[in-house]
Amino acid sequence: MTDVKTSFDYMFKTIVIGDGAVGKTAITYRYAEDKFQENYKMTIGVDFTIKHEVVKDKRIKCQIWDTGGQEKFSRIRPLYY
Repeated sequence: MTDVKTSFDYMFKTIVIGDGAVGKTAITYRYAEDKFQENYKMTIGVDFTIKHEVVKDKRIKCQIWDTGGQEKFSRIRPLYY
């Protein structure tokens, strides 16, 4: 049997964008880790997370890019999409 983390049928890149301090990191962490954390530090640039799923017998790898929403990161944000 092949490990779902080393082999996949589909790969998706998801970029989470929005204003600062609105919950982008919280929702990303909740989805990827299935946990909720109340306190977060400001995202500097971008944070990367990978989530593996199996849906209808298909192995899916989802790369999640959590971007910093503060105005000071607005110049680098377009580099990610």
